[in-house]
Amino acid sequence: MSGMVEGMMSRDSDKTDWIVGGLLFVAMLAMVFFRIDHPPAHIVGDPKLDYVFDEAHYVPAAKKLIGFKGHTNTEHPLFAKETIAAGILLFGDNPFGWRVFGALLMSCAVPAIFGMCRLLGLARPASILAAVLLMLDQTSFVLARTAMLDPHSIGWFALFLVSLAWSAQPRRSLAWAIAGLAAAGVLLGFAAAAKWMSGINGVLVWIGITIWRLATDDRYSHFGERIYAPFRYAWPRMPTLVATAISGFAALVAYLAVFWPVFFLKEGGVHDLAGFFKVQLTIYERSALPLAHHPYQSLWWEWPLQFQPIWFYFRDTGAGSVEAVFYVGNFVVYWGGLIAVAACLVRGAARIDKALLAIAFAYLGFWLIWAVIPKKIGFLYYYAPASLMLGPAIAAALDRMAPERYRSNVMCAVAGLALINFAWFYPGLTGLAAPKDFWPKWTIAPNWVTGHPDPSPVSTLPLGSTS
Repeated sequence: MSGMVEGMMSRDSDKTDWIVGGLLFVAMLAMVFFRIDHPPAHIVGDPKLDYVFDEAHYVPAAKKLIGFKGHTNTEHPLFAKETIAAGILLFGDNPFGWRVFGALLMSCAVPAIFGMCRLLGLARPASILAAVLLMLDQTSFVLARTAMLDPHSIGWFALFLVSLAWSAQPRRSLAWAIAGLAAAGVLLGFAAAAKWMSGINGVLVWIGITIWRLATDDRYSHFGERIYAPFRYAWPRMPTLVATAISGFAALVAYLAVFWPVFFLKEGGVHDLAGFFKVQLTIYERSALPLAHHPYQSLWWEWPLQFQPIWFYFRDTGAGSVEAVFYVGNFVVYWGGLIAVAACLVRGAARIDKALLAIAFAYLGFWLIWAVIPKKIGFLYYYAPASLMLGPAIAAALDRMAPERYRSNVMCAVAGLALINFAWFYPGLTGLAAPKDFWPKWTIAPNWVTGHPDPSPVSTLPLGSTS
């Protein structure tokens, strides 16, 4: 067994990477699907509390799509709700049916992050660490077990990232590069059709690639020549502009294709292209509307430090215990990741290390974009796409900067600390019953207690964010 593990950690082959990625996927599935049907609690007379946090919005919206009855959640695209509806049709109107496809997609993010790190040139142990830290970052785990839009959108987006990185490898033939670009585009279209934010992040990725192309010194001296000429570091058999066009066209087709149910809705259906585009305008208008103050809301600059975590679910069982789902990040990943991002920026700029710079700028782009978009209210889980890059930042910083003699031990220590943090919070991440006097130990600030004007642990929590 030790020989097999050593071989998997050292052999530099695509086949071994596929095996490792598959094992990471299975491990994440096992974590996520264990008791995925709990909560909810079944409280007579208050059916809203059968849901965890914003499941109260998205599950009813998904049910409305079944039989083409109508679309009630018009501030977001359809695809994630269609997928939730498919789970209900296949597995029943129950927590497993609501959550199954979101859990699968969010679990796909783990091998996708591993593959992306490998394609960026990180060593296999570092890439494994990046994937493990994503498994243990807690917020990804909670989202994977909740029927919201985010696990669908983030899962598709992570698959887009690895597909794009795969297609860009200089060793790819022209046919495989085009196929990879088209697949990446479809995946990005699906991600945006689940939640618009992933589409915006996809545009940021392509802007970053274009800047990289224009900033690279090669025999093409003018910017115009560079964008129209092949790029030896990525898609060397086609111009960067052509690669962008292929992926962008595929994304647009995939995004539009999943809106087909709007033509068949019995309530609020559309009958022509004008009505179809009005649906898109409605998404923007409703997303930009000012909303009433919410006790869980927070500002974009507060998210990295976790000023306002969210109690997705809280119920007094009446038997001396409480059941809770606490959306809070792993301190090792969330706070250690900030140090790692800074280290990646400094080291990457000093050594012109493309992998370090790509990870650091992806994190900054996915986070700082919230400072300029017109959304009037924010919540910690909006930070999830940016936090996707924290594990890779930690892994990349250690891979490039830790002394080789101690590198493996340091990586194991980081993973071990993250696991201890995850284990401490585990009952509060999964709704396991815990003694009433235990749940306050998960809080480190007064506003972490509930984020509600009444800090007592009552069954009126959680509040849907209406976002």
